[in-house]
Amino acid sequence: MKIVAQILFGIFFINLFLCFTVSAQKNISNGVISGKVYDGATGDPIPNVNIFISGTTIGTSSDLSGIFKLSDIPFETVSLVVSCIGYKPEYRTQHFTKEKTKEIIFKMTPVTYDLPSVSVVGREDKKWQENFKLFQKEFLGENYNSQYSRIINPYDLELYKTYDGTLIAKSKKPLIIENSALGYKIIYTLQEFSSKYPITKFNGVTFFENLFSENESVRDEWNRQRVRTYLSSLQYFIKSLSSVYKELNKNALYLSSADDEDESMTINQKYLAKYGFEVRGTEYPPYIINNRSRSYPLNTNSILKEGISENELVVDFNNYLLVQWIPDKIDLSESFKLSEQKSFILLETGRAFMDAISGSVDEASIKTFGDFSKKRIADLMPLDYVLPDSVTAKFK
Repeated sequence: MKIVAQILFGIFFINLFLCFTVSAQKNISNGVISGKVYDGATGDPIPNVNIFISGTTIGTSSDLSGIFKLSDIPFETVSLVVSCIGYKPEYRTQHFTKEKTKEIIFKMTPVTYDLPSVSVVGREDKKWQENFKLFQKEFLGENYNSQYSRIINPYDLELYKTYDGTLIAKSKKPLIIENSALGYKIIYTLQEFSSKYPITKFNGVTFFENLFSENESVRDEWNRQRVRTYLSSLQYFIKSLSSVYKELNKNALYLSSADDEDESMTINQKYLAKYGFEVRGTEYPPYIINNRSRSYPLNTNSILKEGISENELVVDFNNYLLVQWIPDKIDLSESFKLSEQKSFILLETGRAFMDAISGSVDEASIKTFGDFSKKRIADLMPLDYVLPDSVTAKFK
C-alpha cells in the first residue's frame, strides 16, 4: 500500500503490492512458468487471460485452449498475477530455488457485478471532473514524468467523496496509463485509493509494456529519461546500498577493529560515492534538519546484515537515514544529468528486509521523506529494468 502524507518535505510510506516477493537470481538459469487456465464453474478453457509477473514487463496471454507460457524469468521468487475481465484475479507466489520449471493450473472464479444504482457520470459532470483532477495529482504525481502521463480510460473510475471529505476511487477494470516520458504503458489494477489532505494511500498491481515509436529520437529520449528516473529512485538506492555491502564484504574491505574505524568509514563512503550517493545518519526529523552539520557519517556495515537467503539483507538503524544523490560524483554524460536530491528514511517496524540484487524492499516497514516521497505512478520503473552498459560502466 502506498501512503503519502504531505508535511513539508512530504512523508511517504509505501508497500507496492507483491513487489517485495520479486528476487533476482544470481548465477542460476532463468525460470519458466507454463500452465492452463480454466473456468472454475464450467471447466472450459479461457482464452486471452493476462498472465504476468507483478511489477515487471514479463507477461503473456493464454491461447484459445487456455494454455500459456512465461520463459526467461530472471528471478528466484516471483508474484504471478492472472487477470481476466469477468473473473476474480488469481495471485500465486512461485519460487525457483530448486526447480526452474513450474507448471500451474488455474481455475478462475467467475464474478458478477451488480448494476449501479446511480446513473453513469457524464463527461461534463463538474464534481466528477474536480475529483478526477485531485485523483490525477495524487495518483500520477506532479513532476516532469506526470506531465507526459495520462489515464487512457478515466471514465472507468468511480470517484466520490465521503461525509468527511475523503476522496475514494474504485475501478472494476484495470487502469491503462500511457507514460510518454518513459515510453511505458502501465496496466494498473487499482485495489484501494483514498485521499484526504495530508494523507493519500493506494495499492494495486502493475504490469509494464513498452511503447513503440518509429522515431529514433523519441526512443532515445525514452531511454535517457528511464535512466534519469531510475537513478533517482528508491529502488536504485537500495540496490546500490546492497551492492556496496556485498562488494566490501566480498573483498574483505570492511575493517572490524576500533582503531581502523575511520579508515573503514572512508572506504565505505568512497564506494557509495561511486554510485552517486552520500548516506549519513541524523537524530533530527526532516522538517528540522537544514544543514549537514546536524548529521553524522554512517558506515553501511553498521546498519546491514545478512538475511536468511543468499540475496536477502536486513537493514536496522536508529533515527533517520539522510540520503543525498549527488550526480557530480558520477561521470555521466550531460544527457543523463540530474539535479541533487535529498531524502530521508525512517524505519517503521525496527528493521526492513531488502533484496540485494533486484533492489526491492519490504516497504511496509519504512517511511520516506523528501524527494523519495514525491514519487508516484508516473515515476514507477519495472523491477526487471537494467541500466545501459554505457551507464553502469561509470560505476566501475
